[in-house]
Amino acid sequence: MRQDDLDHLLLSATGYAIGRGTYATDGVLDVLERNLNRLSVEAAARLRSFILSRDRMASGSRWLTVAERLIGFRHEDDPILYANGVDRRIVFFSAFRYDIMSDDPRMPKLWERWATDYPQVIYGRDHWNLLSARDLVWDNLIPLNEPLKTVQDIGGRAEPEDDRWVPLFRMLRDGRPESGAES
Repeated sequence: MRQDDLDHLLLSATGYAIGRGTYATDGVLDVLERNLNRLSVEAAARLRSFILSRDRMASGSRWLTVAERLIGFRHEDDPILYANGVDRRIVFFSAFRYDIMSDDPRMPKLWERWATDYPQVIYGRDHWNLLSARDLVWDNLIPLNEPLKTVQDIGGRAEPEDDRWVPLFRMLRDGRPESGAES
């Protein structure tokens, strides 16, 4: 992975998972603990600050242990994400859930690139791409006139402010491209 991708992925996944009581918390923590020294120095400082700013953290939590490990942080120049397949998908889609709530206009393009760069994660057998397409619909980020095809609809949808997430939605909805796709 590119260093900036690894940094963003782990920071956004943490943003989503911290304070939650779901499988996402343990999955993200497992990956963070294995990959902590692969963060850039700047990302490690931001991660530590973010974890410590959470007022819901109890003393002795795994999150605080991660923050403490960042005190003597030493960057390893190895921007490879070490994670099993399940945890890798948990991290990607925790980051996705966090990023779709962001006002940062670069997020849709980042995720379009990631859908191309990391198809083995995005278009796996577990249909995370369709779940993520559904999340875009449920969060009112897809125009009402966009065909959903097999993506689950909900009642009470509202028109989004813009259509910046539509190209990614179409990629996720329509599935992995056949030509040049990795296995």
